[in-house]
Amino acid sequence: MLELLRAEPQSRIYCLVQATRDSLTAEARLAHTLASVAVELGIPSDEATGLVARAVALRADLCEANLGLDAVSRELLRAQAPFTVWQFAETRTSRDRAQLLRDHIEVTDRLLELALRMGVSCFNHVSSAYVGAGEEEISRQRSFLNEVEWARAHAESTVVARCSGMGVPYRILRPGIVIGHSRTGGAIPSQGLVNWILQLAGLEQVAGDRLRQQPLRLVGDPDATLNLIPIDSVIEDCLAIDAAGAATHDRVFNLTNQTPPTFGEVAAAAARAAGIARIEWVEDAEGLDLVSRRFHDWSRFQRTYARGPQRFARGSNQLYVSPREGKCMVTGEQLMRMARPAVDAFRSAGRSRVDGKVARALWEVA
Repeated sequence: MLELLRAEPQSRIYCLVQATRDSLTAEARLAHTLASVAVELGIPSDEATGLVARAVALRADLCEANLGLDAVSRELLRAQAPFTVWQFAETRTSRDRAQLLRDHIEVTDRLLELALRMGVSCFNHVSSAYVGAGEEEISRQRSFLNEVEWARAHAESTVVARCSGMGVPYRILRPGIVIGHSRTGGAIPSQGLVNWILQLAGLEQVAGDRLRQQPLRLVGDPDATLNLIPIDSVIEDCLAIDAAGAATHDRVFNLTNQTPPTFGEVAAAAARAAGIARIEWVEDAEGLDLVSRRFHDWSRFQRTYARGPQRFARGSNQLYVSPREGKCMVTGEQLMRMARPAVDAFRSAGRSRVDGKVARALWEVA
């Protein structure tokens, strides 16, 4: 969002802020979140203050009709028409289909219903490159890596069906696995890779000296590629595609890294940041010790993304974005720069974020 504000210096962005039970107002929550992200991304404080001032918070409840917006907020949005919507897909990793249905598909449908009624000029839905099996097309008739990709595919189809039915342009924008800023390394804990690194840090914390004396064994192919892409590169491409206007309407775009790192490179950098001595690769779970097996079971969602080389078609965006070769190279140094602050913050919190059942199991074998 901050990058969107940077790119549109004359615009305001209206943000739906999920209602919570805490005492903070939607405005205070949004301002605090954006200010924190600005620090993580290395944006100077004076610039960040100006950016935050152009972000308008609207208290919402995504589980309710009209997204829980009151009459005043709805009229405020209607007065901005025609406007562009940017919807960034949920990143929950629940394997409960009912929960994913609510988080991805039903929320998308409610947002579409509201936006289409109020005068949206283009609906930009940011999803995941892994939804399309590398192709730039819409399809729900295929196997998916995990339940999250299944839900994202259904959400994409909802966007296409609803927008096409109303004659409203749409774009499906599919980034790879989004990581921190390419220059500053800034990232937030909710990003998938950082969350996995924090799981490693939690494992190291619970296992004590064990992972300093023996390797952590991982099942997988260290030469498999992970399509990691820095957040600033994703936003740059989104804005370039948006700026191209009608030529990019009603299309699917893979926003991916042409030179992605390998699973082995990523795991080695993550292990160093978490204080784990070394990684060893095995072909199947039969070769795992007890601690490694616990982590293997715990990280089953992340493992779905490391299954050999993955190619992503990028024909749709070549006319609209700058060449990507070398543009978003992800190095071990960048990964360490991104991971270390997150691990340090995790450790300074003085508590383990390891899931309770996993923590107890690890204590038993440590």
